Amino acid sequence: MAKRYSPDPELEYLPYLNEGSEYIDHFLERLPRPKRGKRCRLTTSSVGDFNLFGTRTDAPVLVFGPGGGDIHAPNEYVNRDEVVATTDHLLDFLVDVYSGQDGHM
Repeated sequence: MAKRYSPDPELEYLPYLNEGSEYIDHFLERLPRPKRGKRCRLTTSSVGDFNLFGTRTDAPVLVFGPGGGDIHAPNEYVNRDEVVATTDHLLDFLVDVYSGQDGHM
């Protein structure tokens, strides 16, 4: 199977490295310490729409979400309790940032 190339070379998924963002740093700082004492971890580089948007806009990008298994397989799954926790973290962060209470707006 061959990769289908984009009709426009500017639309390729280019490597993207975020070298830091006050919003991402603030988000990671707000995450509660889990029971096992380990904070959010950066696990791997990945390819997705964020590569396209990040390289074209130079916007900070953080891929954050629940864990699971059997990725891209017919029996792929995510852990339900982590979906709820992820949603809570994102909502708290957005309310904090957009309310202007943390000095970011």
